[in-house]
Amino acid sequence: MNIGDKVTWKHHAKGKHKDLTGKVIAEIAPDEDGFTKLFLVDKLSLSRIQFEKGVKTYRRLLVEVERGGKSTLSDFYAPNADSVKLA
Repeated sequence: MNIGDKVTWKHHAKGKHKDLTGKVIAEIAPDEDGFTKLFLVDKLSLSRIQFEKGVKTYRRLLVEVERGGKSTLSDFYAPNADSVKLA
């Protein structure tokens, strides 16, 4: 996957499963905290970050997902790069 690619994956949280689609804005290397990549985003509140702080042992992608509806905001996810497919 490359920066700017539109991707999709299955997201599981709080007992709910849904397919999400968004745009890759950064790659997060193993043993790198995803929060370090969020400097790319202006005016970011913590409620828009939808992944845990800390390092992982696998490569992740920082993905921006539009909320939709009347909202002009986006949320930010960091799925495992192996679980993501091009949309």
